[in-house]
Amino acid sequence: MLNNNLSVSSSMVPRGADHLHTAMKSIREGAYASAVTEANKGLELDNISSGVRASLWQQKAIAFSKTRSWEKVAEAAFRGIEASNCHEKNQSLAKLHLAAIEHIKKTPDLYGMSPSICWAAIGKGTQENLDAIAHFVHKKGAKLNSLDRISGETPLMSAAISDESLTTVKYLTGLGADLMKINSFGETALMIASDHGASKVVAYLLNEAGAKLTTYNQKSKRLAALGNTFGQTPLMLAAKGNHLKVTRVILDHVDCTKSYILYKNADGQSAGNMTTDLPILKMILAAAKKLG
Repeated sequence: MLNNNLSVSSSMVPRGADHLHTAMKSIREGAYASAVTEANKGLELDNISSGVRASLWQQKAIAFSKTRSWEKVAEAAFRGIEASNCHEKNQSLAKLHLAAIEHIKKTPDLYGMSPSICWAAIGKGTQENLDAIAHFVHKKGAKLNSLDRISGETPLMSAAISDESLTTVKYLTGLGADLMKINSFGETALMIASDHGASKVVAYLLNEAGAKLTTYNQKSKRLAALGNTFGQTPLMLAAKGNHLKVTRVILDHVDCTKSYILYKNADGQSAGNMTTDLPILKMILAAAKKLG
């Protein structure tokens, strides 16, 4: 039974984490200049961990890669490797750096830098998008659950950011996309959809595809909330973004118990603390009260 000691694998949110999260979100929304700006704001802060600093450089490199600014990608990736103090332990940055170098040398087209299937998945679920995905999976042998070496996401994660891609999300899950696969920030497709306010995608993933809000921890012998690296659950991400429809979908799900609703991450914040929208706060409190 889920109890008030609901746990999640997370650490205290470091300074700069908010800028990192906003930069990641901006990249998903195609606001690459904003992503660079947010990353720069984080990098200007003092006393942030080497891991966060490296991740901020990584987001800059990813944003630059989207606009094919390969010299800037190479520089940002190199700075990230320096910040992490260990080349071998940051393969994603190393790959970013090498990919940029190869582009500078050869100047290939955009699809040369990462699995094309991820780019196809970002579309609006047109037949052309679905045909492209099928082509990459069945003809080219693309790995459906592999993380894109540039964005660090699977095709399902890329599609989950918008309700316009619901058809694509359904198609990918039908092909066997892993619902619980996480990116380097511990995010699942459900978390990404919740963060972006994609209520139809969230409803489908939870109510039809079988995505979970909690998991059974064999070590502690109890249910644990599924959160990202910063300890943020789908409910928290929805509340923080003031996404009322997503919040309602999650609160109505069978896995959403009182302990889950009131769960606090390592920073001492619950979903109710994260929203600035009064109707959402009232909804969260009413749901918790209803569950006794």
